[in-house]
Parts: sequence; C-alpha cells; structure tokens
Amino acid sequence: MATAIAGGAPSVNVALRKTLDLYSNLRPVKNMPGVKSHFENVNLILVRENTEDLYSGLEHEVVPGVVESLKIITERASTRIAKFAFEYAKHHGRKKIHAIHKANIMKLSDGLFLRSVRAVAAQFPDIEYKELIVDNACMQIVMDPLQFDMLLLPNLYGDVMSDLAAGLVGGLGVVPSANIGDECAMFEAVHGTAPDIAGKGLANPTAPADEQHSDARPPRRTEYGAADPECPRKSLPRSETHHPGHRRQGRHTGICGRGDRRTQSKVIPCPARLLACWQGLRALLPAIRWWAQDELPVYELAPRSIN
Repeated sequence: MATAIAGGAPSVNVALRKTLDLYSNLRPVKNMPGVKSHFENVNLILVRENTEDLYSGLEHEVVPGVVESLKIITERASTRIAKFAFEYAKHHGRKKIHAIHKANIMKLSDGLFLRSVRAVAAQFPDIEYKELIVDNACMQIVMDPLQFDMLLLPNLYGDVMSDLAAGLVGGLGVVPSANIGDECAMFEAVHGTAPDIAGKGLANPTAPADEQHSDARPPRRTEYGAADPECPRKSLPRSETHHPGHRRQGRHTGICGRGDRRTQSKVIPCPARLLACWQGLRALLPAIRWWAQDELPVYELAPRSIN
C-alpha cells in the first residue's frame, strides 16, 4: 500500500517497524555487474536507526498556520543501533564507521545520538570511528564514495542518504533494505512502492531478489537447501535487456531462472514467526479501516511519504 503525500492514511511501513520493533535498517550499497554507474568498486553499508527521530511522524498544529514536528532521540535507541552497527562491522570484516549528525545545530538531540555512539565505539578499538555533519557527508559521498565503509545514521538522515547512495550504483532498484529486530525481520527494496508502473512489466526485482541472500538476512531452514547468494548479480551481465532502472530500456521477464527450485525457499513456520505475522496484521488494521471507508477522512496534519 503506497503512502499518500500530504494526506491519507499513516504509513503502513512505519507502523510495521514500530509494532515489530525493527529498530535497525540495514542497506548495503554496492556495484552490480552489468549495471553502468558513475563509480566502480562501491561497497558500503548504511545502518539507519528505524524507530524514532522526525521520521516517526509525531506532529501537531500549535495554532492555525503553525505546525510542530517532534524530533525524539533517546539514549536507549541510539545505543542499541550503535551496538548493532559495530557488531555488524566486527562480524563482517568492516574496518571503519562514520556517524552522521547535525549536532552543530541540534546540540541536544543529535548531541545525545553522538554521545551514545561514542560510548559504544570505545568498546570496539579495532574499528576506526569518525563523525561527519550530514550536509558535508552528502557532498563527500558523491565526490568519493570509496572513502566510506559503513555509515551510522539517525532515522531521517538514513532515509535521505541511502537514496543518495543508491544513485551512485545504478538507482533505487538495485539496493535492498533489511529491517531487523531482535525477534524478526522484514525485507524490502529501498524505493518502496511504485504503483505508477504496476502491470507494465517494468517492476525491477533486483533489490528484492538480492535481499533474499543478504548477509543481514537471519539464517533459516529451506526445503531445497541454500540458494546461490550471487544469483541476482550473476544474471545481469547475461541478460539481453536491462530494466530501465539499470540505465537501459527493456522489459523484465525473469531473474536467474524463475522456475529454479534452488531459489524457491520455503520457510518453515515457527511460533515466533507466526506471532510476528499476527502483530504485523494488527499494525495494518488502521490503514485497512481507512481504505474501506466510503469517504476519505480529513486530516489537519498529514504525514509525508514514507519509503
């Protein structure tokens, strides 16, 4: 379900992240063979805090013509996402983490985020830790993305910079996204929904196919064994046509053998997964009720579009 701009129901995606406590948004950005881009050998990881900050959509009208959005930053959430990032770096051989902030202006909120990250960084002396102001980071990444290994960001900055980074390797259609919590995870493409191309054979499956094999994906049992983790990447150079998102025109009909049994993983249910599914359905109910109404509700304040 697409999130309406300046009106409509709240974001289903944000509701799922909050309900299931999917506090870490992991977005790997790397070049794909056969996809032309401005840079080569890009291989960076963005770790985005997923539950608070301005992206939570907590806003209200103070008086007519004046609105206020709340930027919530907590020590608990900042410490938790920092631990996730440094543990990920330790287990995946990453050597450097940049914390992205605007603490020169938002000294209390982003300042708390930085202090929390610094405390965690001190526990990982083998991983180089640096800090960058967000506007400078945006300039640096488009000038030389190879200088970065991992970026650790609050929610809103992470949303903006992950889209920016995707443009360096071919577009939103080739960058997967993992929303990870302690009990479950949810996977998606960075770009969100694309209802304008529905039914046209133009939907790009590269990111959803790639995220199925991401290092961030929790281990799971399958009926047919492990699928080839390089399947989406191997298929691109052999394709006669590429998706428009890959900078070439063409109609997409499949990736790495649609009927290949090795790539058709069957998830074996467990109580924790069933509970997560039920919680997710409950999170969807407000949006479903809104959609079923005969008349659209009137919102004084409307959330922005959520990717």
